[in-house]
Amino acid sequence: MRDGWFLRTSCGSPNYAAPEVISGKLYAGPEVDVWSCGVIVYALLCGTLPFDDESIPFLFRKIKGGIYILPAYLSENARDLISKMLVVEPLKRITMAEIRQHPWFLEKLPRYLAAPPALATKPVIDERVLDAVVATTAFARERVVSELLHGRRNYLTAAYHLLKKSINELDLRVVDAAEVAAAAAAAASAARGIGSGIGGGGGTSTNDLRADETGAPDGAATADGKGAPNGQVSPASGVGASGGGSGNGGAEDGRGGRSAAPSVTSPSTSKAVTAPSPASVITPSYQPRRRWSLGVTSHLASASVVMAELYRALAALRWKWKTPPAQSFQIRVLVERESWAVPVRLCLQLFKYGCFFHVDLHRLDGDLFPFIKAADELMAELRL
Repeated sequence: MRDGWFLRTSCGSPNYAAPEVISGKLYAGPEVDVWSCGVIVYALLCGTLPFDDESIPFLFRKIKGGIYILPAYLSENARDLISKMLVVEPLKRITMAEIRQHPWFLEKLPRYLAAPPALATKPVIDERVLDAVVATTAFARERVVSELLHGRRNYLTAAYHLLKKSINELDLRVVDAAEVAAAAAAAASAARGIGSGIGGGGGTSTNDLRADETGAPDGAATADGKGAPNGQVSPASGVGASGGGSGNGGAEDGRGGRSAAPSVTSPSTSKAVTAPSPASVITPSYQPRRRWSLGVTSHLASASVVMAELYRALAALRWKWKTPPAQSFQIRVLVERESWAVPVRLCLQLFKYGCFFHVDLHRLDGDLFPFIKAADELMAELRL
């Protein structure tokens, strides 16, 4: 599904399918689920399906017309809820949020199914955890705070809660870069001590041991790089290779036990390249993903008011338009310009998501840049 497009696949059992699905019309998704849930509620309370027929054409005729019978033994609240869920027009159909507030749904509702109450106060944000999130992930501080205050569940809030659990519940501390560098230096120092114990005292060096084990010839690389072809040095030559205190790549320089960072001689430049310390490693910054919304959100009261505003804007722009048959909430628009080689054809679709109406605009025909120009003119004219 691409941005600006709706679903149009006719799928599922015919008895549970919404009218817009079996008719091949465009649909967003949630309103279709409400219809199917209405069929399930009817079947649970009545013991039969509201729309059923041996002939598929007659079955589709009943679904498209919303023809079903409500038994007299149903309660008033059940009859009201089913009649609001099985509405043929998707924009007039009840939403999931309204279903959860319906008296029939709330009657004797178990506590584990009840919706969590809205928090009257803002959540308390731990500044220590927030600092750890920003330092570890490089996310924008204001973005993390905004997501937490709105109660959203995404990768930003997940990082915050995971670090909070690590710090508060599991009693783990966040180690900063300085502590990481110190721990790495201590580990390197211990490794050098082990290497000096193996190769020190005029005994056999680690390279000699490895040469004995692998059966390398006399011309193999040694601790000081002598005898190595093309000036290459073995990777193990800088670890505890003293050779009686004369190796220049060992852990100690033989003048007071002063430690030196491991180095490798480059064949081309003959310069010592020092391995970077853990503290100098730069953590890559991660760019947060953008949030996208489908269509233009309208805060007008009803669908008819939104459609009237669309008609007013089209008349003000002097564009040609028409409404397809059986598509009362869709407008096909034709935009022509002398400078355009091909006219642009647009499709305006009104749908309802949650408590708000949304106007979606997508291109049917024409070049991309004229389409963007036409969309910009329409958005500037609309007063949604």
